[in-house]
Amino acid sequence: MSLLYNTIIGGPARADEEFLEAITGAMRSVLQRLKDGRVQCVSSEQIEQLCSVCHSSGFSSVRANVVGMLGIIGTAMSQHPPSADGLTVIGTTLLSAASGDCDLWVVAEALDAIFDMFGDGDQAMIIANKISLLQTLEQIKPTLRKRIRSDKKHLGSRMPVVDMARDNLHRFIRYLKKEGQT
Repeated sequence: MSLLYNTIIGGPARADEEFLEAITGAMRSVLQRLKDGRVQCVSSEQIEQLCSVCHSSGFSSVRANVVGMLGIIGTAMSQHPPSADGLTVIGTTLLSAASGDCDLWVVAEALDAIFDMFGDGDQAMIIANKISLLQTLEQIKPTLRKRIRSDKKHLGSRMPVVDMARDNLHRFIRYLKKEGQT
């Protein structure tokens, strides 16, 4: 895993999308298998570097995989305190991707990661309040609807993923309100 990580963080600048997508996809798969508490070995520096890749990669497939990795790490961290700093960094990055990524597929992946990460647990709810999760999601909701309408023809096979994220966004906002989020 370390070799894969080092390749996406400090790998060759000329690496093509297919190569980086394969590496980030493999890392995401490994993290998915390790998610039962063993993800805690990810350092705060590694989390910050993954967040940086999420913001800076020019390839939507790489950003989507990194968002998925951050979601897996964040979900595991939310169930194993103390991890407030890491949760805050990951939550902020996922909100940024959900509200500002140019690719709706990445937005949908970020929303799914947010739902998983903040769907349960006292610590997750504390961080949700800290990063203004509910307010940001409420701002994303109308914009997402408009973007889906305008990009519908270009989404192709990703349309069901984006539609599901949109539907789940409505449900998740209701859940947060019911839980007393502000």
